[in-house]
Amino acid sequence: MTTRIGWEHQAVCRSVGIDTMFEPGKAQRTNKKVCAQCPVRAECLTEALEGEHEYGIWGGLTERERRKLIRDNQHSTSWTQLVATMLQPAGRVTR
Repeated sequence: MTTRIGWEHQAVCRSVGIDTMFEPGKAQRTNKKVCAQCPVRAECLTEALEGEHEYGIWGGLTERERRKLIRDNQHSTSWTQLVATMLQPAGRVTR
């Protein structure tokens, strides 16, 4: 029997303490940098959007940034596709 490890276990924020991602105010700007090189950033942000998580930094976005993303894309049919497109490095084309 194989055990599947969820994306959460690969998140960089686990190494700095998950509570860090829920600090209010100015600390969020600094704490968002933790997400920049995270290998599961897309999965994290998709989880937040699909699960309607209101608090904390998820996938590199604050609560306010996620609300704006939702507002601006309210007719989106796939958060997974939107996030993948959004986080794709500039100049890189997916096939």
